[in-house]
Amino acid sequence: MAKPPIVRGGVCLVPDDILVLLPKQLRKVLHRRRYFVVLSGDETNADTGWPLVSGCPISGQTSWKTKFDIALGAGEAGVQKKCWVRVPALQSIEKQHLEDFTGHLDPARLEQIDVSLFWYLGQV
Repeated sequence: MAKPPIVRGGVCLVPDDILVLLPKQLRKVLHRRRYFVVLSGDETNADTGWPLVSGCPISGQTSWKTKFDIALGAGEAGVQKKCWVRVPALQSIEKQHLEDFTGHLDPARLEQIDVSLFWYLGQV
């Protein structure tokens, strides 16, 4: 079966050990895979000559939650429990690491993430 196209707002499982979550010195990899929301644009995502996507890891841990993180409810875009999009952990990963597509965030939730990211970057 062919992989679905990589789209902005898509949530996929990725190997947990390739991601950077802060504080790095206190982080323990607890799971083999973690949810990751793709935030890079569809044109870039579809470019077969460009090997990267950018996005944010998703975490169920409350210990390091920040004011920039966006909550997702259980079942939203296929996540299994309430969790948070870790906006300050924005990072690029190789497309080859996107494993199972679990769902797509609705436009309103994606806009919340965008607003939080721009706030975090000092653009609003």
